[in-house]
Amino acid sequence: MPATRRARSTPSRKPAPQDPGLLKIYSQNVCVLPVGGRETWLQPASLIGSVLLPIFLISTLHSSPLLLVSTTTILLTTAFFCPVGYLLAAPLWAGSNLFSHDYKAERLACLADRLAVPGTLEPAYDVVLLQELFGCWYSDVHRLELVRLMKQRGYLYHAMPSCSLLSILPSFWANSGLAVFSRHPLSDAASHTFKNQLFYDYWLVNRGVLGATVDAPREKGGKLRVFSVHFGPPVSVLTFFSFVPVAVMEFFDKYRQQISEVTSLVVAASPLPSVVAGDMNCVPSSPHYATLKSCLLKEAGLETCCPGFERKTAKATANPRGERALTGGKRTPKVLDYVFANGGLAGRCRCGVGGMKVRGREFEMISDHAPVEATIKF
Repeated sequence: MPATRRARSTPSRKPAPQDPGLLKIYSQNVCVLPVGGRETWLQPASLIGSVLLPIFLISTLHSSPLLLVSTTTILLTTAFFCPVGYLLAAPLWAGSNLFSHDYKAERLACLADRLAVPGTLEPAYDVVLLQELFGCWYSDVHRLELVRLMKQRGYLYHAMPSCSLLSILPSFWANSGLAVFSRHPLSDAASHTFKNQLFYDYWLVNRGVLGATVDAPREKGGKLRVFSVHFGPPVSVLTFFSFVPVAVMEFFDKYRQQISEVTSLVVAASPLPSVVAGDMNCVPSSPHYATLKSCLLKEAGLETCCPGFERKTAKATANPRGERALTGGKRTPKVLDYVFANGGLAGRCRCGVGGMKVRGREFEMISDHAPVEATIKF
């Protein structure tokens, strides 16, 4: 199956006017897992299946007909409600989130309101690039609801990858979770699944990049290519692999290969200027960020729109202080999200970290990642 697939691009009513000469871009990892993830019904199903699986294997080896029939029946029943990849690969994670709930629908409703001009249903941005808006083969309810809410607020075009089971293979759970929303027409939308997947992502999620051409008005720069990107976290930053020798971690790491795949897509978009934004899963002081700059920026002609993010005093974009519903408030705040551009756009861009606090709700913030907001002046 080819790694690059066509994505849906849907028009609707005529857009509302906005500030001339300014192109406003919003990028955020919204942390919306597939239906059941961090919800109370899927975790017990995953745990039941994970306990029964070794019993099933033992009963098969010892040829115990009664045990084999009973465990097979329960396993098949569990698998009907629980994705196979989740069942086999995430039992410990499921157990740690057994009684958690992450308020997906409520947080997306708050996000849609935040993306509108305050007090109106008019779009506050020209283009919105999202990550971790996951769709899965057994339910796509959250993505479809956000599309409806965004259309109400003037984001009349969108592009998202398919989440049918055949389209997401070898993942058994979710697609890439990427999305593009725009108040301007979109064309040539294409979802690219990384050919080089990390071993802990391979069966669960399609890391990749979603590209689309935005037909912005001439006063906003005209056509440009936008990419929503979500790199897999480098093996070396995952604490549960800290006991593994560095050479082994580097052998299994796919970060550089994923950067190369994005670079090729940006180069292919020439002569249109490009904006690349998303959760890059590396901090500015890391060797992975240095690789990102030396490969993606140099070879594709990209420049950072957010040079201030490289300072030690930069405001964190991930695990912001005060967020507890999704992280438990125990994770270290850090910068992981960036915006890059070529074609001279970076020099005309102002970039900052947006707010996302919510009051009077069961959760403190819209996501465990703050939005990155970029304004390009023409």
